[in-house]
Amino acid sequence: MLEEEKTNYEIEEMLQTELRRPSSEPADMGSTLKQLEKQTLKNGMRHSVFWVKRNEKHDEAVHLRQDTSDHSEYRAGNQYTGEWNRNKKHGFGVAVTSTGEKYEGYWKNNKREGSGTLYVKKKGRFRKHYQGDFFQNKKHGMGTLFGENSKYEGNFKDDKRHGSGTCEYANGDIYEGEWRNDQRSGRGLMLLANGDRFEGTFRGDKKNGAGKYYYRDTRKVYEGEWIEDIAKCGVYSDLPAEFGGSAGAEKKLTLPELGLKNPDEVIHTSIGKMRAKRQKEAPPLTADEVFSMQEMQQLKESFKAADKDSVGYITSSQFKRSLTGLGLVASETELDQLLVDLGCDPVNFPFAKITFDKFAQYLCLMRAE
Repeated sequence: MLEEEKTNYEIEEMLQTELRRPSSEPADMGSTLKQLEKQTLKNGMRHSVFWVKRNEKHDEAVHLRQDTSDHSEYRAGNQYTGEWNRNKKHGFGVAVTSTGEKYEGYWKNNKREGSGTLYVKKKGRFRKHYQGDFFQNKKHGMGTLFGENSKYEGNFKDDKRHGSGTCEYANGDIYEGEWRNDQRSGRGLMLLANGDRFEGTFRGDKKNGAGKYYYRDTRKVYEGEWIEDIAKCGVYSDLPAEFGGSAGAEKKLTLPELGLKNPDEVIHTSIGKMRAKRQKEAPPLTADEVFSMQEMQQLKESFKAADKDSVGYITSSQFKRSLTGLGLVASETELDQLLVDLGCDPVNFPFAKITFDKFAQYLCLMRAE
């Protein structure tokens, strides 16, 4: 701090000397001001820099003409120790805010960017809240979030859990799968503390879509459609042979026989109606909601490889080859039917121009199915 005061004093002396220069002597004020500005910039590694602000309690006491001895005129604000570049936090540094946050990690142009650890103060102590990647002051990339009742490890986007990740809950449940905008959304596996498990589709943090629920105690499995965490239509049966069947069930459960003439047809029709209703009521998913950042990058690379002439679009035939390149296992007949369903087959749409947005949306629809 003494070194800074001395520097400021020297700068003031230089400025006063320049101002006292006789008018007969020409002065290059532009270069002098640039020199002075350069000397005031914070660059490189610095000791702690403190910010202070007015103490509202002190000002209130002065306004009411009360004793101010219990309140200082200023109170501590933020604190930063680390590297600077032209008066901006840049490089590695540690910042402590007046709101109870502490960040240790890398900065770029005054913003948290790169790897770092964020702490929050609780009961007078700093506790780790997040450790991982940051971008533009937000959690972005790979990281671990330590919540009140859970621990999440996986992908983040714009400060939210987004992409693939695993969340362990305080009650013993574990979710492994896809996330969108801080919610379980997409394909996922839920392992419950009681031994049950669910494999299927989530949306809006709830089971929505096709899925299988395995019951540990009864050795049964339900396979069907879910809406808002509720099983709506499906088949309830013994566990498959690869899971040991129904042998060793802790609870005996005998299902009554149904008297339907065509149970398979009834189930198939009901599930079809349920899916149509869900798709009609639910807003369409965007590609960013369905695919993780890594998957979106793969799609961009695949599209770029198909668009050899860099014209910004691909044909139906090129799209068909891209599907195979992305690992879609299907026969020629199945691929042709898929393109017909999407409305971009070469026969009916020989001059179709599929941009990347359409390309991603088509794949989004395929993933949803």
